[in-house]
Amino acid sequence: MFQFSLRRVLVFSGFVAIIAFFFSGLPAPASAQIANGSFETGFVDWSAIGGAAVTDSTFGVNPTDGFNQAFLTTDSTGMTGVGPNGTENIGPSVSASSIASGLNLSASTLNNIVPQTTAIDGSAISQSINVTAGQTLIFNYNFLTAEDPAASSYGAAYNNDFSFFTLNGNAYELADSYGTNSTGTITPNPNGIEPNAGDYLMQTGYQTYDFKFATAGTYTLGFGVVDGLTSPNTDGGNDIASALLVDNVYLQNPVAAAPEAGTFAQTALLLIAGGALLSVMRGRKQPRKS
Repeated sequence: MFQFSLRRVLVFSGFVAIIAFFFSGLPAPASAQIANGSFETGFVDWSAIGGAAVTDSTFGVNPTDGFNQAFLTTDSTGMTGVGPNGTENIGPSVSASSIASGLNLSASTLNNIVPQTTAIDGSAISQSINVTAGQTLIFNYNFLTAEDPAASSYGAAYNNDFSFFTLNGNAYELADSYGTNSTGTITPNPNGIEPNAGDYLMQTGYQTYDFKFATAGTYTLGFGVVDGLTSPNTDGGNDIASALLVDNVYLQNPVAAAPEAGTFAQTALLLIAGGALLSVMRGRKQPRKS
């Protein structure tokens, strides 16, 4: 009886070791812990500031996930757009101070995102998220602008509009007018008309951004776009529109590291020793009963 029980323990231990080793090398599953990160239910779970709306592929740019995408504009007059739920009024942009307040930023933080550029007005969205250490924030963005350095006939100096995202009072640039490649035709002022990609001279096209969290906690995540007044200009800055599309915002868990060589060797030795002991026990003869 003792021999049989010990054999079962050794065999069971071997199976456990093999299973543990196998699963330790598998990546952790993706985590979708940001509510409504693809804007399929509009701005539910998001707070919107200024000219923000949810649009679909009728905008002229296909969403990267699902059917919808967030649209943020620096247009100061407001627009009428056709969104996933029919005709909707898109409010005008708001002051940079309102954006800073809504995203828990200082005015200096907002103005320091792009050197020598003062934020004038724009729009933003935000959401409170809970993260664990090692998770990665991933999202897609597309910055569009009608700013053009050769467009002096538009009546204002050329300025550098810019887009960004924020986390707990820290701001990170995504793209600006100076660094955006031309991809389209120009309609410099989309005031009062349905917004679409043709309203802008240039766009980055959808890009992917990732940010790894070193510290767990609750963070305020924000996305924004603003008109920028670039030094030494003294006027303009809010009469030529730019926009930001955002989609597919989610958190990804860290990938589990593969076992170290020493760990693998220890596991292998344990299995070998167990097998050898089991073989020895099988070779022993039971004493005959008298």
